[in-house]
Amino acid sequence: MYTQAHSELAAIRPVMALLTRYGVPMLSAAAAVALAGGHWEAARAVVASPAMAIVVVAMAALGGGVDTDEVVSHQGRFLYLAASAVTRGFGIAAILLVLIAFAGGDLPSIPEAALFCVAFVAIMAACSLLVVRLAISRPFRAPPRSVVVVAISEASLEFVAALLRDPFVSIDFRGFFEDRGRERLPGGASLPILGRIDGIAGYLAASPVEQVFISLPMEAGQRIGAVMEQLLDSAVSVHYLHDFVAFKPIHESLSWLAGIPVYTVIGRPDCGLSGVLKRVLDIVGALVALALCSPLMLATAVAIRLESPGPVLFRQQRYGTDGRPFPIYKFRSMTRAACASTDVAQATRGDMRVTRVGRFIRRTSIDELPQLFNILRGDMSLVGPRPHAVPHNEHYRRLIRGYMLRHKVRPGLTGWAQVHGLRGETETIDKMERRVRFDLDYLRQWSVVLDLYIVLLTVRQVLRGV
Repeated sequence: MYTQAHSELAAIRPVMALLTRYGVPMLSAAAAVALAGGHWEAARAVVASPAMAIVVVAMAALGGGVDTDEVVSHQGRFLYLAASAVTRGFGIAAILLVLIAFAGGDLPSIPEAALFCVAFVAIMAACSLLVVRLAISRPFRAPPRSVVVVAISEASLEFVAALLRDPFVSIDFRGFFEDRGRERLPGGASLPILGRIDGIAGYLAASPVEQVFISLPMEAGQRIGAVMEQLLDSAVSVHYLHDFVAFKPIHESLSWLAGIPVYTVIGRPDCGLSGVLKRVLDIVGALVALALCSPLMLATAVAIRLESPGPVLFRQQRYGTDGRPFPIYKFRSMTRAACASTDVAQATRGDMRVTRVGRFIRRTSIDELPQLFNILRGDMSLVGPRPHAVPHNEHYRRLIRGYMLRHKVRPGLTGWAQVHGLRGETETIDKMERRVRFDLDYLRQWSVVLDLYIVLLTVRQVLRGV
């Protein structure tokens, strides 16, 4: 959720944000037109026509360049920003080609059109990365905003540390207001304490501050009210910093229902139009993958039948969206006796139940390809938390806090945890906890572009034989 606090503390100046959203796609399109055959007359006609210019600018606003909101939520992940630019570039490239046809009379030839699209997304990705890097460099950064925090807690200490190391935030942290003595504070005696909480009004009168973050616990309602009374006599922006160290919200949002403000703490990220788009991409991606992989799947099925008797496919119950069970399909990688057993112990290195063909298809993830049919059925998605066997879910939900929250979305063929090396056997509770942390992180920051990013990383890992 992109908030007012984000906007007020952003290191990227509004002018640079406008350049990223509008200037980058327009300049990239002009360069791509030149490379694709020099249709300058058509390009000039597009720019000269007010109606077409409005359409181009509107499309750039809706999907052009790197979204500076996403820059904040994916801080430091510049490869992600490149993927973001590429996905937006494809859509705008197609629309610009149509506009050029209307303005100039004829579309470029197929080779020119292909060159235009490739050049457009490549130039757009490069320019987006350059502009973002430039926007957070020292000469172009927005001036730092002065910040103070009311009350010292684990949440406020983590918050300040995160702000100070975040390249996309520009702050001048002044210090804390706290009533307790230093010997009772987490963090020791080095913390900058500006005074007692009831003295914040006097401090603001002598040293104006732009941003105040209140970190008092919710049960301290009267103290929060007293602080707000002091702040009403100033022009400072005030934000409440909830103690979400123990649990971070998932797809949080502030909305109005029946005229009442409602803050969603745990929500589904893939709802609304974004969810529809994700489902469309799942169907298209699964169909394309089936078309490309059908010879490999046929060869795998033949190899499995030739090596050992039994069915080609293995079917098992897994938990899906909202914890509803569904049958998952995989190529059989174990002996028929092992598949018929009610024992659902995870396969381990050197497991005697795994066949020779099974070892190869498990190492290369070929055994997961039948799950493309699960995606078409709507049980799964291309990207999401990997589904675990029902007994494993029942076991880990009692040991790992927030484990079942990973079922807020469809399980995936690949996931955020898997591209970070957390695939296969989880022989210790620590490994499963790490996997769950990545799954919940995926839910918090989900976007269609992140899905594309994960797919690209997965393809790279498969080609490398990871």
